[in-house]
Amino acid sequence: MIRIERLLVRAGDLARLVDVSLEAAAGEAWALVGAGGCGKGALVAAVAGAVEAAGGDVVVAGRSLSRGPAE
Repeated sequence: MIRIERLLVRAGDLARLVDVSLEAAAGEAWALVGAGGCGKGALVAAVAGAVEAAGGDVVVAGRSLSRGPAE
C-alpha cells in the first residue's frame, strides 16, 4: 500500500510538486501520465525516498518516509 498525503517537493526555490495526495492499495496498478516536466519523475523519486519531501508524507507498506530513512 502506498499513501501520499499533501506531498510537497522542492528543487531550490521552485516547487516541483504541491499538495499531491494519492492512495494505492496493494495489488492495484496505476499509471502516471502527463507531459514532460509535469512532475512524474519527481513523484516517483519521492515515493522511492530518493528525494526528500519538503512537506507532507509518503507512507509505503505502513512505514512513513518522513519518520525514517528509506530502505
